[in-house]
Amino acid sequence: MRPAFRCGVLAFALAVLAGCGQREDGGAGQAPAALAKPSASAAAEPAVARLGALQVAPDELKALLAEVPAETRAQLSENRDALERWMRARLAEKALYEQASAQDWQQRPQVKTLIDAAARQIVLRTYLESVSTVPEDYPSDAELQAAYQANKAQLAVPALYRVSQIFIAASAAGGLAEARKRAQELYRQAADGDFAELARKHSDDPQTARNGGDIGGLLAQAQLLPAIRPALERLKVGAVSEPIQGANGFHLVKLTERRDARLATLDEVRGRLRESLRAQRQEQIAKAYLDGLVNNATLSIDGALLGKTLAELH
Repeated sequence: MRPAFRCGVLAFALAVLAGCGQREDGGAGQAPAALAKPSASAAAEPAVARLGALQVAPDELKALLAEVPAETRAQLSENRDALERWMRARLAEKALYEQASAQDWQQRPQVKTLIDAAARQIVLRTYLESVSTVPEDYPSDAELQAAYQANKAQLAVPALYRVSQIFIAASAAGGLAEARKRAQELYRQAADGDFAELARKHSDDPQTARNGGDIGGLLAQAQLLPAIRPALERLKVGAVSEPIQGANGFHLVKLTERRDARLATLDEVRGRLRESLRAQRQEQIAKAYLDGLVNNATLSIDGALLGKTLAELH
């Protein structure tokens, strides 16, 4: 029931760089020059984090965190391990940039072309945003209500389930057959016993076992393992399913709470709906502005010169 994450090539490379000073046995490997011992002056400066000669000052950390979504900032502030990994990755980026700058990488013709193109796009985007500002009072309450009524089909809240589990891993039980036997015995015990206590003692998933089997919060079916979804439709609140075979073993599932599917109220979606309408309006204003620039001028094309230019590209 844990989410799977994907990373791109650059993210993977930065992750490798972030751990480049460590060996599998925890000892120090050979560090690159950028991660060498910090100078006395650098060490004297206040820093939230240091990695060799690199450091992150408090103001720099604030600026970096300001660039990430608010939800991500909240998650990082509540998870020290994740925050440390994130800071290590930022220091790895810093090391990579300093190495590239030391070789005047940004002065290479092809890199300069890319930088100029990126700068041009930033100028265009920010200028277009400045001339397509949406009035602060948009949308009105009446416009929000109309949008809510028109989009009810997309504003359904799915059924939500709070689930506890006992997981019996086939590998821990000595094979699938033995795991099935253990799961059947625990199912019989759970009929009259304390499910939470059984989960703490016997579940092979430590993350949920320490919480008495509770997988945490109200979840939609799409957030749960496909194997257990059909059982949720049949279970009554408080009931325990028979053993359900998954990819790696068997699950005993207890349904502790169910909330039926419903339509979200306007108050629940007001913020998201307002932002969506404002984004749509800004797109409309921007398109109208661009159309005005084009429509107010006469387009003249030199066909011969255009053909010659295109031919030279080949």
